[in-house]
Amino acid sequence: MPIPMLTDDEWSEVAPLLDMNTKRIKDYREQQQVGLQEAMDALQFEACEKFFEITGFRETNPNSIWHHRLSAYGPECPDCGHLLRTPRASFCANCGAKPIQKGAQGEESPSNGG
Repeated sequence: MPIPMLTDDEWSEVAPLLDMNTKRIKDYREQQQVGLQEAMDALQFEACEKFFEITGFRETNPNSIWHHRLSAYGPECPDCGHLLRTPRASFCANCGAKPIQKGAQGEESPSNGG
């Protein structure tokens, strides 16, 4: 299922809430002497609300949001459309295609040198 990604500006709004949520979970677990899942089930997460406000997608697990920062990934694969796993990826982990990279003169060439 495609899930919306956050730009760096949007991330700057969500990241502090994620940090705050982590602290709240730790504090709640310590005070209530409960496990992680019980704490997660008991708390409301501001980061999830902000993510919904920005993207319109309802995420219930704040830990999932850590993986939705667009700048942590590379461009879309020209073959399958999935994001490359990193900005410096040499191939698409989804389909195995070699992405097109711009050379020094701006010409396009496959990253495998072909």
